[in-house]
Amino acid sequence: MSKSLKNNLIGLGIGLGLALAYIFVLSHCFEFVYASNDDVLLKAIANGSITGFPDGHLIYIMYPLGGFLAFLYNLNSNVAWFDIMLNVFRVLSYILIITKAANLRNKITDKLIVGISFILLFAAVDMSNAVMVQYSVVSALLAGTALFYLASFNDDYASEKILYISDVSVIIITLILSMLLRKEVMALAMPLGIMIVAVRIAHMHRDKDNDHKKNIRAGWVSFLAGILLFAICVLIHISAYSSAEWREFNKYNSLRTDIFDYYEFENINLAAYEDKLNEIGIESGDYHALGRYNIALMDNLDLNNISALRDIAHQDYVQRRQNYSVIKETIYGVAKEFIQPKAYPVTLLLAIVMVLSIILLSYHRKEAAFKIAVLSIIYMLLVMAYFIYVGRWPQRVSFGLYFMIMMTLLGVVLRFVPSSAKKMGRYDIAVYGLELIGLLFITGFSYRDTVINHKDITADIAKWQCVNDYCNLNDNNIYYVETTSIRTFKEYSGNPDVMEANNVIRLGVWTYGGPLFRDYLGSRGLDDVHEDIYRDNVYVITDGSLNEDFLNGVYPEAKVEICDTIMMPDGSSWNVFDVRK
Repeated sequence: MSKSLKNNLIGLGIGLGLALAYIFVLSHCFEFVYASNDDVLLKAIANGSITGFPDGHLIYIMYPLGGFLAFLYNLNSNVAWFDIMLNVFRVLSYILIITKAANLRNKITDKLIVGISFILLFAAVDMSNAVMVQYSVVSALLAGTALFYLASFNDDYASEKILYISDVSVIIITLILSMLLRKEVMALAMPLGIMIVAVRIAHMHRDKDNDHKKNIRAGWVSFLAGILLFAICVLIHISAYSSAEWREFNKYNSLRTDIFDYYEFENINLAAYEDKLNEIGIESGDYHALGRYNIALMDNLDLNNISALRDIAHQDYVQRRQNYSVIKETIYGVAKEFIQPKAYPVTLLLAIVMVLSIILLSYHRKEAAFKIAVLSIIYMLLVMAYFIYVGRWPQRVSFGLYFMIMMTLLGVVLRFVPSSAKKMGRYDIAVYGLELIGLLFITGFSYRDTVINHKDITADIAKWQCVNDYCNLNDNNIYYVETTSIRTFKEYSGNPDVMEANNVIRLGVWTYGGPLFRDYLGSRGLDDVHEDIYRDNVYVITDGSLNEDFLNGVYPEAKVEICDTIMMPDGSSWNVFDVRK
């Protein structure tokens, strides 16, 4: 066995050991929960609780991966395949990054210190996401892994082709998995990857002392192989959504995303657009439904109306943004992102990594690496400015961008900044000690916030379990659950994967208007949510923040009354409404 191969196997052992130990500790400190309703809904589609049978049309997760999940659920529906997939992808990212980082150092002591530093870094920036899982964040971890390998890529693998093949395979596979899990996240990583490759190739051509023709040729072969695999995945996805029903739903879903996620529909002044809304059949009752994200309760819903509503929302959004300085707000928003380390430890760590990367690369005069670092930071600032400008900057998007930039910077620093060739001296021990103490300190902030957030979500889970128990006790009825009342829900070990009561209809979910939701309604003997609410056995459940005014707004000519209440563990109550003509 060659020395370099042995060196890499030691790094693999460090990566496996630290990553698995970290996940083992987390699993004993926290219970597994989901961070958003989106993940719960994706799982409900895959495992069959939406349509009655496992389905691979997960809409946001591409079909090759969704179809594979549906296949697994068909094999055994009592196994939590969706949970397993997300956790395997997360642990895989940890192992791959730590392994690569350790292998960029030769001495065993340096390998261990680098490995421990990276696991503490993951604990600082990703602890909350690791126990409150969100599929977009996992996609960002995979994309960050690919960028780390690209940034730290060795230009000369002539003596060890197996190492070249393994690194290229990691880059291609993690990028494909990132795309399958959330294609928008992978798209955010691609400019960074292209920039890294372009800078490295440019400097290869300028290096007169080495012949890089073989490396460039091997790079092109790897690139074309990757493109082929990407194309196959995309074609499978397009084919799965090629029917007229799915094409119409995709148009509708794109419009719905604009209305609710980008144009802040809840802030529209209804009086200013009353005539236009009436022209397209959107009346006050529909507006009440839309304002609470409960699009299923609209009386007049079709693609043309949603398109017109989107135009009105956009017009109002643009008008409101003209009332203040967009440039001033953008600059303020970008600056604000970096002065809240208590809320996002990743911002503090990223700021430190950016400063140290520029200093170290400048000192060691590594021109190519310095260019990659600077261009990466400029790219990050431009993306931040764009998202803040358009008014949508959710935490999972910011985490994804910050993590990918951090991995790029750490990759070029570890690759181009040499480690000490001598035995560890007092100076090295002092530097490493300060580094680990600093990471432990920031990890403490992350642990505190994780405990607080996890406690809030598990409290919501207990409420949702009460709602499920209530609905199961009255299985002859149908219950619409108002969208903003739903938060998340936990997997209970030992129980079947499908936990939601079969007589629950979620209002406002993004599957509404598509084939899945029509099958969902049909399996429960329903046809039109807005009209079926008048039936004798159909009721609406909301949390305590809503009263009769909401439903009276949606159904101004109906009689709305509270017919029951559901008591919650914290002493609060949810209302059960009956709506009658």
